[in-house]
Formats: sequence, structure tokens, C-alpha cells
Amino acid sequence: MKQESTIKHCERTGLNKNRKAEAIHICHTCPVMMQCRKYAETNNQICGYPLQGIWGGKEFTPRKYRRRIPR
Repeated sequence: MKQESTIKHCERTGLNKNRKAEAIHICHTCPVMMQCRKYAETNNQICGYPLQGIWGGKEFTPRKYRRRIPR
């Protein structure tokens, strides 16, 4: 059973990587990409919710979901 859940996780992770790459590609064709990125960098919330996803060709992740890097 554990092997099945690991396989499903890997499939989802691969799908997420493909979706992110596709979203970033779409961003690079958008005429307002830099304005979108600037908005995302200066505003960390939309309607009170943390900003997340692909904005202006860059991925934004809420702080509570970011991995901590040991020093």
C-alpha cells in the first residue's frame, strides 16, 4: 500500500511541474508580464488571502509552505 501512495505522489508532483512550466511559458507571452510580477512582489495578499501561484512568470508561495533551509 505504501508503494501505491508513493507512486501517486510522484505522478502528482510530475503533473504539478508540467503545469508550472506551462503557466510560466504562458506568462512569457503576456504583454503585461512585468506589471503582473511587480504587483505580486509589492502585494502579498489578494482579498485577504496569501498570494500564491505563478505571477509574471515567477512562482509565489505563501511563507508557511516554504521549506526552511538549515543554516
